[in-house]
Amino acid sequence: KVHEGLGSVVIVHHIEHLPDSIFEVLSEVMSGKSNNLSYDSFGEKVEAVCDGTLFIFTSKRLGTRRMMQEIQDSAGIDDLDYDSLVSSIRREVEKLSGRKFIDSLSSVIPLLLPQQDDLFSIMR
Repeated sequence: KVHEGLGSVVIVHHIEHLPDSIFEVLSEVMSGKSNNLSYDSFGEKVEAVCDGTLFIFTSKRLGTRRMMQEIQDSAGIDDLDYDSLVSSIRREVEKLSGRKFIDSLSSVIPLLLPQQDDLFSIMR
């Protein structure tokens, strides 16, 4: 079974819970060395063509401590040292996944989840 399609978005929650073996496969796909992602689904081998696929990885752990420290050390979120923060997060991801995976990432974008007060403001 082959799935094809351009413009796909794959969201992988909690990258810290992925098995080590998946980082190698994802590195090959994201770097363009391979455009196929093969996996088993309910006993059936599936091959997904990943041309034009955007991968988004989330983590509750990676970068969180550094981001909070930066906010406390600076005069607020507007004065964050963004480049330093991104470098720190990249190092954490590299420790977890290896150099090949981090090199295949096109960007790292730190995001803070909205707090309850923020959500209430949005809803008003």
